[in-house]
Amino acid sequence: MAESPKVPDASSAANKWASRIAVSTSEYSAGVKRTGDWQTKTAAANENYKAGVSKAVANDSFAKGVSATSNSEWQNKAAAASSDWSSGASAAKADMQNAMSKVLSSIASASMPDRAPRGSDSNYERVRAIGSKLHADKEAGAFR
Repeated sequence: MAESPKVPDASSAANKWASRIAVSTSEYSAGVKRTGDWQTKTAAANENYKAGVSKAVANDSFAKGVSATSNSEWQNKAAAASSDWSSGASAAKADMQNAMSKVLSSIASASMPDRAPRGSDSNYERVRAIGSKLHADKEAGAFR
């Protein structure tokens, strides 16, 4: 018999997300205030964005960038920025709960095939069912 995945409620997921993010700094707030009209500026940059992405693909920039930064380098820089997250997480907690309720509802409504014996490749079809459901719901606009 097909079963649905077990998922936490959206409130628990949002609480966990918010509680795992470190304290925000004043620089974060100042950066947000400096942005001005991000939407107009970003929309106007669409052609530049497309040209830049095309150039990056042609130059293999992604692979070059990955090889240019060591694990310890990015981890040290990311750890240094970790104090910026907490207040942003607190401010966005309701948004996160709203988003998670949509995602978790999609996952919970996926119909997975029966579990096969341990180690069976057919067990991956259970994961595929969840991924396919999430993708279909995303394409249908369910997560907006």
